[in-house]
Amino acid sequence: MEYKISIMHDTRRATADGTFPAKLRIYSTLRKSAKLYNINRYYTKEDFENITDKRPAKKYQQEVIALKSIEARAEQIARHIEPFNFGDFESQFYGNLIDKSNIFDYYKEAIEGMTGEDRIKTASNYNSSLKSLKRFLNPANPDAVKKLHIIDINKAWLNKYEKYMLDNGKSYTTIGIYLRPLKAMYNIAILENPAYEKHYPFGKGQYEIPATSKVKKALKKDDLKKLYKAIPKTEQQGKAKDFWFLSYVSNGMNINDIARLKFKDLSFEENKLTFYRGKTKRTKKTNLKEVSVLLTPFSKAIISKYQNEETSPEDYVFNILSKDDTATEKVRKIENFTRFVNDHIKILAKANEITEEISSYWARHSFSTMALNSGANIELIGEYLGHSDIKTTKNYLSGFDDANKEAIINKITDFL
Repeated sequence: MEYKISIMHDTRRATADGTFPAKLRIYSTLRKSAKLYNINRYYTKEDFENITDKRPAKKYQQEVIALKSIEARAEQIARHIEPFNFGDFESQFYGNLIDKSNIFDYYKEAIEGMTGEDRIKTASNYNSSLKSLKRFLNPANPDAVKKLHIIDINKAWLNKYEKYMLDNGKSYTTIGIYLRPLKAMYNIAILENPAYEKHYPFGKGQYEIPATSKVKKALKKDDLKKLYKAIPKTEQQGKAKDFWFLSYVSNGMNINDIARLKFKDLSFEENKLTFYRGKTKRTKKTNLKEVSVLLTPFSKAIISKYQNEETSPEDYVFNILSKDDTATEKVRKIENFTRFVNDHIKILAKANEITEEISSYWARHSFSTMALNSGANIELIGEYLGHSDIKTTKNYLSGFDDANKEAIINKITDFL
């Protein structure tokens, strides 16, 4: 091996409070020389001896883990430097140095990575989780909270957080949304430092993150027919209705994917459009499912009514997004358009004595319910919806010809 890594106590000069710095020592077997690196940890001689003892007392566990984490990180960096040299090591070690005992630094690193990959909504969800944890620790001034040690997050701590959230009117669904990122960060910490595993606070026998069953909302056939025949009182209601039913007849395609459609995704010769769901494009790269949607006369009419004038393959079909938009602007525009559809479809539904709870997502559940009631099996519905989780839909990509798909589509749109 071209290097040797260890943690040592540099007792040559004491600090003002009488402690001495612990330092990372790296010995280069190529140069036959060693260098010491400051790691911002300071101990008395007695404390350092106790921390590095074969069986350290419980009160020293945090520092044991902190030093092991620093050592493991140095090892990880050095392993990928060939041939090993101090310059490259220092650049990587100090250039990306974060406190590997602080869960908030894992959050920061993850959010920056997601933002760089244009995963704006996911980054926003993780940031909301981070802010919630800080509010719990200091409701009066959450921004003042800078550190939460990983092994301070235990079953009792998580139960207190849950109670705090419930006392402040939050639902179990919201608690689950905020704690799943925390669990993900803890799992990353374990990958980088296996010593954290014995302190893992989640799962059976520990704290279990609330998981509520979502109520699937779907319109019955009579209400679908009533909504389709409803006469909009404004241009906005008409547009919302058009896009709601476009979603419905397009396999329950959600607004995000409709907004991101490009002309290269359309084939009027084959009467279909194909796309990859934005929800799974980044999370299931090794198992992407292409969704194929049959174009009906209704969906063609809607596309023709609202399509952009520019129709090159890379142009967006609808004037919801622009090619010049940043990832953040795209997310904002899609959220605004989804809100537009939801607001105006609610007004139209209420005016026609249909539930005002309706939203754009009801189109997806209405599609799947109608398909099931029309004789489609779970595998075909899963294929329509673009599910890749076999536990949910037992999805198979092949095995269903277009004639079978067309028969189902005709059944669920016979009121159009």
